[in-house]
Amino acid sequence: MLDDGVLGSVREKDRARNAGSPTSMRRQLTKAAHSLRLSNISDGTQSGSWLPSIRTYGTPTKPDCRDALRGSCLRGAHDDGCGTGVRGHSRVVGNDGFVKRVSVVGNAGSGKSRLAERIAGVLGVTHVELDAIHHLADWTPIDPDEFVARVAAFTSTESWVIDGNYRSVVVDGSVWQRADTIVWLDLPRRMVMVQVTRRTLRRIIRREQLWNGNREPLRNLYAWDPNRSIIRWAWTQHAKCRQRFGAAMKSPALEHVHFIRLRSHDEAERWLASLASTER
Repeated sequence: MLDDGVLGSVREKDRARNAGSPTSMRRQLTKAAHSLRLSNISDGTQSGSWLPSIRTYGTPTKPDCRDALRGSCLRGAHDDGCGTGVRGHSRVVGNDGFVKRVSVVGNAGSGKSRLAERIAGVLGVTHVELDAIHHLADWTPIDPDEFVARVAAFTSTESWVIDGNYRSVVVDGSVWQRADTIVWLDLPRRMVMVQVTRRTLRRIIRREQLWNGNREPLRNLYAWDPNRSIIRWAWTQHAKCRQRFGAAMKSPALEHVHFIRLRSHDEAERWLASLASTER
């Protein structure tokens, strides 16, 4: 029998030897996960053509996935897929263990573009809004094949943050096929509706220019057709987004990604802070 002193010494050596192992990484991530309570992401806007809306922040960096996901909850057996958290897997994020390709999704007006911009700023990578590619002048939609081709070309690059929900290029396309991390900003419907209404009023009153010279039309405030009003669109899409992205969290086809669900501004802010801490 080994006495307590010898056993303690052996255990210390084992811990030191295994500190960088995948098992140890997962253990640390799981432990950190239970401290989540994530604060205020304002709804930002960007203007100009689709090219200026692609932004690169500094020199690309490679934060370790343990730190990038610190503060997020791993989905466990107790989670029905609708809880806040991260779907955890037995492998690290990305081929070399780093967060490099991030898809940000969420209902219209939830603040996903601003969140994506901030994530890109932390990681030092390029950010693109899919709306900026899709909406040509006078709100004319881009040719579907060209849309798919442009997004596929961009996602073939080494690192990026992309925000948008377009099914043809995100859920069924190259964005999720090549992403290593999906961040779903899933705010309550009432909060989304307040935000999208305020944003629409601000853009109309200030005549803010969005992508390719477009401005929000006045009909966004009163049109009942969801295809003619972003406010109505946000209302009608909320349940659909939850169904679609909730199912995606459980999908075997997405086993190659970490899926992070943030259900409040507080959660999002704290997760961003944990991500930013890897840069210190």
